[in-house]
Amino acid sequence: MIITTKYIGPTNTHGACIVATGGGHQVTIPFDLYISSFECHLAAAKVLARRFRWTKMTYGAEVGSNGFVFLNSESTVNVD
Repeated sequence: MIITTKYIGPTNTHGACIVATGGGHQVTIPFDLYISSFECHLAAAKVLARRFRWTKMTYGAEVGSNGFVFLNSESTVNVD
């Protein structure tokens, strides 16, 4: 399973936020201007990771320019 995060820009009525999705679940957290963009995405991913009872998580890759992918790193395989 993976968790993807996406930045949603502000509108006239709502501030910017980060949406994390994975495993049929979704959470939205406000974008915190006092921490880095990556830390905002990580915070949103951690909410879902805790829900899935993950104990380790790896940053996978950037998705375009407005999101990230996070992977459960408890079950790994060799590439070769």
